[in-house]
Amino acid sequence: MKETAVARITKRTRQDTLRARGFLGYDEAAELLGVSETWMRRAREERKLPFHRFGRCVRFAVQDLDEFIASTRYEPDDDE
Repeated sequence: MKETAVARITKRTRQDTLRARGFLGYDEAAELLGVSETWMRRAREERKLPFHRFGRCVRFAVQDLDEFIASTRYEPDDDE
């Protein structure tokens, strides 16, 4: 079934609203983390990353991604 112009605008508006509230799709979240979309999908399936589901849409909160980045930090050893 063809998507109408109104449906496309409505879909785009919802996506823009979620983005404005700090939620990213797979592509944007992957770019932020410097990984592939495939890695993002796998990490979500394996529950390595927190995510939000809005109907069928999966979104990642920027705040959650920032916390994930912080949790992957390793400090140098003090074995001098």
